[in-house]
Amino acid sequence: MSNVKLLVKANITNSFGINKFLKQSSKSEKIKIVFLGVAILWGIIAVFSSVFAYFFMVSDALMQLNALSMLLVISFINISLVSLFMSIYKASGYLFSFKDYDMLMSLPVKTSEVLISKLILLYIANFIITIIMGLPSLIVYGIKSSSGAIYYIFAFLAMFFISLFPMLIGSVFSFVLGKISTRFKSTNIAMIIGSIILMVLLMVVPNFIGNVSPEFIQDITGLMDAISNAYFPIALYVNALVDLDIISLVGFILVSIVPFFIFVYIFSKSFKSINAKMNESFKASSYKMESLKVSSALKALYKKELNFYFSSYIYVLNTAMGMIMMTILTVGIAVFGGDKVAQFLEMPLMGEFMAPVIIAIASVCVCLNCTTSSSISLEGKKFWIVKSLPIKSTEIIKSKILVNLTIIIPALIINTMILAVALKISMIQYMIFLGITTLYAFLISMTGIIVNLYLPKLEWKSHVEVVKQSASAMISMLIGAISVAVPALLYIAIKPASFNTFSVIVALGLLTVNLLLWVVIKTKGVRRFNML
Repeated sequence: MSNVKLLVKANITNSFGINKFLKQSSKSEKIKIVFLGVAILWGIIAVFSSVFAYFFMVSDALMQLNALSMLLVISFINISLVSLFMSIYKASGYLFSFKDYDMLMSLPVKTSEVLISKLILLYIANFIITIIMGLPSLIVYGIKSSSGAIYYIFAFLAMFFISLFPMLIGSVFSFVLGKISTRFKSTNIAMIIGSIILMVLLMVVPNFIGNVSPEFIQDITGLMDAISNAYFPIALYVNALVDLDIISLVGFILVSIVPFFIFVYIFSKSFKSINAKMNESFKASSYKMESLKVSSALKALYKKELNFYFSSYIYVLNTAMGMIMMTILTVGIAVFGGDKVAQFLEMPLMGEFMAPVIIAIASVCVCLNCTTSSSISLEGKKFWIVKSLPIKSTEIIKSKILVNLTIIIPALIINTMILAVALKISMIQYMIFLGITTLYAFLISMTGIIVNLYLPKLEWKSHVEVVKQSASAMISMLIGAISVAVPALLYIAIKPASFNTFSVIVALGLLTVNLLLWVVIKTKGVRRFNML
């Protein structure tokens, strides 16, 4: 286990920027890292406080029904679903296609030790979610039930194991997808399609299950029994904390740990073969001499960027979810109608303000789709090759922006047309709808590239570190969310008489911001690009 400890320590030191911070000689860079750390900590505290307030409010209602233990069930289910979603979303980046695969396999360590170290890193990411979402509910239950010290000891121990089993289920999904994808030449395409299907099912199916029988949902005792029978670790978890039953606590811990070692034993036998197969590249079986095709520098760069985008399973999966979510919403409205979807999403006022709500939701989906926030960082140590090309820096930046627009614009046109027909939107409102969302597409594309130029992460081991965990990706997403929230809040506050007039003003504002962003890219952005 000493090898596992060393591997985990090395990964944490490099992944979380500790090594870079300690060896950083520039004071300004250290201040930037400290400021970013404080901002992340503030965000965690803010979310923790909100979750605590939510569970405290829910506990009052549950106490009136004499069902306070349901608080633990709700918390457990939330943590499990989020951990499962995150594991499916991230496991591939930790278990497959990680940059240091060749180096780790050359070390005198067992394959199982490498696998355990990677799973521990995935567990740490899930455990942070457990603390944010699970600890508030445990504290609230302890306060409301007037529990003693033994309860808090049991709760502290149990908290370490809540996300372990869902994490393993997510890893098994990634393992199965990895195994299946090795049978195809286009392994990334197979992984992308399979993961998207799984995540869509994970997002949609629980909502349908939750809406099958409202009468059944109101029966809290029946719901607890049904959930416990379907997923028995919950019964052990609840019994351990409510009854302070040490046997249930030990059983819950064993149920969480034993599958972990079984998974490691089975997966370690195929770990090398799957990763080796997924790193293979295929060439055409026959080569024919054809006439040489000539294209512009921008077109050649665009093709290179697009090919790289679809060659990275992690890159696609983490940056295309916005358009996937919009497509799911579009299909739902086209099949079931706007009123049913509004009821399904628990948004009763959606029908009254259908156009504003749909535009806001579509704009959020667009802003979640940002490839440019990682495109500079993903160049990695080969970035000097791009810089040495006899091509203008603006052309390189344009090619990266065009990739994001290529992912967004076609899907946007199709989805907006379907929504316009399904919701019977007038031609003027449709043009406003398409215009605003398209302007958001340009805004998030240029914002992402600017943020990434100022916050690059050129040293990484896996695409996950850049696409999902980097400061650039998080800040770009935050800016996109704020850019949608500002006009939405203004609309609610002002309550304009004409929605069309308000929308035109918003569109003009977005156009102005986009023009300013392009000026920034051509001036400060190019200078920053050349300095990297």
